[in-house]
Amino acid sequence: MNGIHAGGGELMWRALVNRGIRGMEKRLGVELRYLWHIRDVAPGTLAPLALFLPLVGHGRRTPADLLHLARIGATLVQDCGECLQIAVNVAGQEGVPREVLEAAVRGRFDLLGPSHRAALAFGQSVSSGMDGAEQREVLLPVVGEAGMVELAVAVASSQVFPVLKRGLGMARACRLDAIRFRAA
Repeated sequence: MNGIHAGGGELMWRALVNRGIRGMEKRLGVELRYLWHIRDVAPGTLAPLALFLPLVGHGRRTPADLLHLARIGATLVQDCGECLQIAVNVAGQEGVPREVLEAAVRGRFDLLGPSHRAALAFGQSVSSGMDGAEQREVLLPVVGEAGMVELAVAVASSQVFPVLKRGLGMARACRLDAIRFRAA
C-alpha cells in the first residue's frame, strides 16, 4: 500500500480512508468515484491531496456569498457537473440563498446584484485565462485587497478537482438542468 507495510496498520489506514471518503460524500452530496479510484490504485496520493483541502475552503474576510459565486463561476468554466453540484451544495450549507445560486448557475445575471454578478464573472473570467480586471474594479471596494486574494485563491483552488477528474477520465460534462438546489 505504497509505504504502509504492517497488515493491521494497512487495514486501519484503509478503514480511516473509507470513513473519510464516505463522510465527504455525505457532506458534499455527491459520489466521489475518483477518490475511491485513487485509494485503490495510488493510495499514497491521498495524503498530499488531503493537505490541499484547507485551501479550497479558505476565506475568512470575504463574504461567503461572493467567495462561493467566484468558485461557481470557475467551476462552470471547467464544465464538471459533479464539481458544480458540490460547489452549489457547499454554498447552500454556508448560507448562500437558493435563489442566488439558481440565478448564478442558470446564467440569470439580471437577477443578481452588482457584487454577485462581479464575483461570478470574476470566477469565469480568471478561470478562462483572463485577468478579471473589470470585475476586480467592482469587487475591490467591497472586499478589499485581502478579499481579492481570497477570491483569487477560491478561483484557483476550484479548478484542481475538475482538472484532476478530467485527467483521470472521470469528469462528467456539466448539465445545468441536472443541478439540484436544496431548500434554504
